[in-house]
Amino acid sequence: MVWEMVAEGIEHLSQIPGYDASYEVLYYNTWSHWAEHGWLAILYKGGQHYEIGGGHSVMVDGPQHDAWVLDQITPDQALEIMMHFEEVCQC
Repeated sequence: MVWEMVAEGIEHLSQIPGYDASYEVLYYNTWSHWAEHGWLAILYKGGQHYEIGGGHSVMVDGPQHDAWVLDQITPDQALEIMMHFEEVCQC
């Protein structure tokens, strides 16, 4: 199951303009609720962890596009984010 989600993540991320395949996907998952949906990935490169996410919300006016914008996080933050996402989303 985990490898399937990582493969899905790579497929999704590779479609984002600016995608850099040199980042290792450690975690990828999605959520949806009614007309809203989102995704989250934890990436790793050069000893650093990064978070990237996106989705669609009916509360946001105008176009919503995924962008290759990474936030650097600590290993502890990466673990906390993954555990929280799994708990909240019941994925």
